[in-house]
Amino acid sequence: MTDKTNPEHYKNKPIQTIQAIRSQLSDEEYIGYLKGSILKYISRAGIKYKGHEGMREDVSKAHRMTEFLLEALADHIGDSK
Repeated sequence: MTDKTNPEHYKNKPIQTIQAIRSQLSDEEYIGYLKGSILKYISRAGIKYKGHEGMREDVSKAHRMTEFLLEALADHIGDSK
């Protein structure tokens, strides 16, 4: 089974796409980007890709974005101390 939250076409580059996005944004912009991505995946869950499997894929993608957000917040909180 392929990993739809981190597919091969994102892994075959020197840096991950999320790292490239992060490098171009301020902390606040990146946090906003992640929050928007989470909202996008949750709001379309089961709609873009029909059925429970499609819903699961979108929720998994939202979960991955949530993990990135938690990391960003931990880094941001650590920097502001």
